[in-house]
Amino acid sequence: GVLSPWHIHDTPLLFVAFPPPLWILFRFGPRSTTAAVAALGAGAAWLTAQGDAAGFNSTVQNSVLVTSSYLATLSMCALLARALLSERETAMKAVAEDNSAARERLKMNQRIFEHLPAGLAVLRLTEPGNAESLRLMSINPEGLRLTGAVGERVEGIALRDFSPEIYDSDFPQTCLAVLKSGESRTMPNYVSKLRVPGAYFNLMIFALNDQDLGIAHERLNDAEFSL
Repeated sequence: GVLSPWHIHDTPLLFVAFPPPLWILFRFGPRSTTAAVAALGAGAAWLTAQGDAAGFNSTVQNSVLVTSSYLATLSMCALLARALLSERETAMKAVAEDNSAARERLKMNQRIFEHLPAGLAVLRLTEPGNAESLRLMSINPEGLRLTGAVGERVEGIALRDFSPEIYDSDFPQTCLAVLKSGESRTMPNYVSKLRVPGAYFNLMIFALNDQDLGIAHERLNDAEFSL
């Protein structure tokens, strides 16, 4: 005789309809999935009745039991997939919110950097332990004005090219010491002879991470340069 497609011992193809509802879940959401499961349930019930009426090798009780187990399993899988999908969506939303907050903080820090009424520069040591590898990564507008570099393109330039005279001072070695210890240091009354001849600076050097330094600087006799 012909074997019933719904008999649990006759064929492993009973659960072949699992992928479509799961695809519907991820593509169209839970409402469409509920409709799909309901449609499959109606189809399963109809086929069960047809199989029994046609004299297939299955009793009504077994057919109903298999159909009920099939629908229960399908529903549980759909609910579990939906729960996992909801957790994924919640996690992605949280990440998006964190990224948005991070972007806002970055914009705020950038505005502070650009409008700070003191010079602020970021140096990077590109080769560990080698002061010659210090590069000027960024400098705010006030820093450009104080160092006489307004209009110059200085981002990424080697510190020696930006200010060769600074290598005649303790500044490079102080930078290495700050990166090594993590402790901030000051250099009061640094005198510029070439970039801003005769200008005195107070410098504060502090570590940002294991290779980046922040340099806060003010020009002590700035009044005579703003006349």
